[in-house]
Parts: sequence; structure tokens; C-alpha cells
Amino acid sequence: MPRRYSLAIAVLAAAVVFGAATPAASAKTPAPTVAMAGYKVKSGGATSATMSFRVPTLTCPKASSAYVTENLEMGTTTKKASHVDAVSSLIERCLGKSSAGYLELVSFPTANKDKYLSLTFAAGQTVIVTIDDSSTKSSVSVTTKGKTQRITGPGFVPSETLVGVVVYPAIASQDTKFSAVRFFDVKIDGKSLHRLTTTKLKARRGSELLAKPTAIRGGRFKVRYVA
Repeated sequence: MPRRYSLAIAVLAAAVVFGAATPAASAKTPAPTVAMAGYKVKSGGATSATMSFRVPTLTCPKASSAYVTENLEMGTTTKKASHVDAVSSLIERCLGKSSAGYLELVSFPTANKDKYLSLTFAAGQTVIVTIDDSSTKSSVSVTTKGKTQRITGPGFVPSETLVGVVVYPAIASQDTKFSAVRFFDVKIDGKSLHRLTTTKLKARRGSELLAKPTAIRGGRFKVRYVA
């Protein structure tokens, strides 16, 4: 579910924000691999989800069209369809040698509503993300360096929550290396992550393991690049 939408985020960011061409999928060209390393939580009826994390350092030998994003997503899965209702993504890309760009995107896909935030980010900063929802309205708030921006959207009743790092290798032989991302204070409806039923997600490109999460300790875990 959320992985398909994460692909749309990466392509949109490449084409609109960073000004770089991104290989497009076609009938003859398979879509680039998109995968998340982190945890999926069964969270039926949850009204809030929150996470904190430290912005990673990217290894940037040159400019690249590959991406890394730290995502908090809440979505709905039924027998007929799966979709993401609200998502926060801190998108990160190598802009040149030893140069990385960071940009926050908040989106409500079912309402076709996207908003790039004006907050500034750098490696090592702490970022706090919260999604609040009800059947009538929802919101995503992002806080860093004492500044908060909040975007509102339509209501929904989620069945799943995902938290982790999305890896987007835009070219089959390329991806972005990143320092371990530390997630902490991850809670759903005020319950710490370790108290919930979770599924571990490992980011793979075919049979190659790109990134994986460590075990959960309270509301904490890390995602490490391993390729």
C-alpha cells in the first residue's frame, strides 16, 4: 500500500523540487524499486501516530536521482483496495559532491492534497512528526528547531500505520547511502511501539538487502543502510 505512494513522492520531488530528471516507468521499462525499512503496525481505529527521528547524513560522491525519505504513514486496507490517507516524508537527495538536499512533503493522497513545508533541515537535527485523525478531519504536524508547521486534511479511519525509511533507487545499480537513522518516541494512540503488534520491513532491491531496522526497544529503533 504505502510503497506505491512512496514512489509517487520520489518522482514528484525529482521533477518539481530538485529539478533533476527521473527515469519514468513505461510499458517497456519497469518502475524503479521502492522499499521501506521499518515497521508496519496494525492500528485499526487509531486516532494519532507520532515519531521522532534524527536527520541522517548522506554519502554524496556526486549528484544522484536516488532518494531516501523518513516516512510516517497512516492508511486503510480493505478486501478491495489499499491506500494511504496521510503521510509525512522528509525527502533527501545528493545534489552534488558532499552536498545533500532536504525537503519535507506532507500529503493526503485520497484528497490529492500535497504541501511542501518551508522548514529547513540539516543532518543531525531532531524532527517530530504527528498525524492526528478522526472520521471528519485530520492533520499532520512537523516540528524541528522549535518551529512547527501543521497541515490539515480530510478525515479517515486508518487500519495500518508505517514508520521507517523509504529507499528509492532511481537506477537499477544506484541508491543513496545514509547514516543510521535513529527513530524514538514512536507511539500510536499514546502506546509505545514495543506494546503493539508489528511487522518488520526490510528494504530490498530484488534479492539485495539495502536497509533494515534494528529490534524495537521501547519506542525506539534504528534503520541501517547495509548494501
